[in-house]
Amino acid sequence: MRLTTLMAAVVAVVPMSVTATPSAHGAPDGVRKPAAYTVTATVKTHDLDLGEGVVTVRGKVTPRAVGKKVVLQERRKGAGRWAVSSRTTIGRNGTYLLTDEPAEVGTFEYRVVKRRSDGVRRGTSPTIEVSVYAWQKLAQRPRGPFENIAVSSTALIAGVPYAYSFQPFVRGAPSYVEYPLRGLCTELRTAYAMHDSAAEGSSSRITLALDGVPAVDQVLVKGQVVASTTDLTGASVLRYDLFSNATPASYPVVVTPEVRCTK
Repeated sequence: MRLTTLMAAVVAVVPMSVTATPSAHGAPDGVRKPAAYTVTATVKTHDLDLGEGVVTVRGKVTPRAVGKKVVLQERRKGAGRWAVSSRTTIGRNGTYLLTDEPAEVGTFEYRVVKRRSDGVRRGTSPTIEVSVYAWQKLAQRPRGPFENIAVSSTALIAGVPYAYSFQPFVRGAPSYVEYPLRGLCTELRTAYAMHDSAAEGSSSRITLALDGVPAVDQVLVKGQVVASTTDLTGASVLRYDLFSNATPASYPVVVTPEVRCTK
């Protein structure tokens, strides 16, 4: 009886070793990883003209991190590395406002990042895409097939010279030009007219096709000037055909055409 009592006492004073069992995620049971920040982001506009606006991004960070920094990152679409374009602090209600002024045309991706702090992991917003456009002379873009046409010439309309206008070299002969746009442009602005050297009573015709589909078919007489804008959204190839007569001499002109493109 005394021996049994002694053994029970020895057992009572020996400390027990307890091993924590890893969870299915590799962390001990009862231990939770810190939560990550959730960052929302919206942009005021998804397209703008170079030099005529800024990219404005608003959003919210949760859990709240009042006074902490968030950064706006940007990169050209398809590029690998992100660059920081601006920084700001988070307001009392968890919101922020960030801006960026693009320095070149193209399609860009933006995201907002809240770095790790206070035991909460880094959070990144979804990516936002913004296209930056600029107006440029159509004649200065890479040209495709062409025949009997001058695209960097100066046309005289009502005594006023217009550079980078399209007009035929030889009147009465086929005259056309194509420009690959590759879906990078949204709008064309120009005017259609007759050169001052056209004979009185003469007429001519200008047609514009986008990917083979007619978009403009304009008949002209001397002294007539027709302003025109054309939607280019999604167009891959632009083609102008100019129809003139040798007698009486007619002289159709596409007056300084410009296109709004991201490249």
